[in-house]
Amino acid sequence: MDYNILMITCPWCGVTYSVFQPTCSQCGARLPASPASASPIQNLPPTPPLPPRPIPRRAAWRLFLLSPRGVVALVFLILGPVFLLTGLPLLFVYLIGLPFCVLGAVFSLVGAWLGYTRYRSVQDHIAVLRNGQAVPASIHSVRPDYHVRVNRQYIWVTEYTFEVMGQPYHGQHHSRYHPGLEPGQRTWAVYQPGQPAKNCLYTPFIHN
Repeated sequence: MDYNILMITCPWCGVTYSVFQPTCSQCGARLPASPASASPIQNLPPTPPLPPRPIPRRAAWRLFLLSPRGVVALVFLILGPVFLLTGLPLLFVYLIGLPFCVLGAVFSLVGAWLGYTRYRSVQDHIAVLRNGQAVPASIHSVRPDYHVRVNRQYIWVTEYTFEVMGQPYHGQHHSRYHPGLEPGQRTWAVYQPGQPAKNCLYTPFIHN
């Protein structure tokens, strides 16, 4: 077997190697030596690394902002202190400062609550990515969500289905860019052992 394969890129974390090696030293995923050896299951990308999988630190922040709740929380957490800092000096001179203080307090409290709930959701998501069981999944649809924009770009929603012990399950994957998947295509999902309803699509973080 020829091990001098040039420019092999790990499909999961994006690290590139000039000489073939069986697994990625960054994330532990198996590296395909050729397109024919990409996966033992037909029409599937390479198998995800075994758990526990390394998750980039930036993944949590990206996931946080891929939800309207996360975006609203961030906006409110910015507006709250601004209104408070504007209203407090005026409170001792004019009563006009009172509405600013009230709005600032409301924005801060609502933003903190939304941020906390979104943070918990993101941590659950990352736990599934890190420790979940991999299973083949089928893409059902790929569409932009015109209700959510991040940096003037619409969020893409990918709906998928998979089976565990003959029981069908479904889920949604959100990404800033088109995931490069099409309806009917096969890929990998991961689910929490014992709770397949807690699942997510496993895709390279460098593309999301």
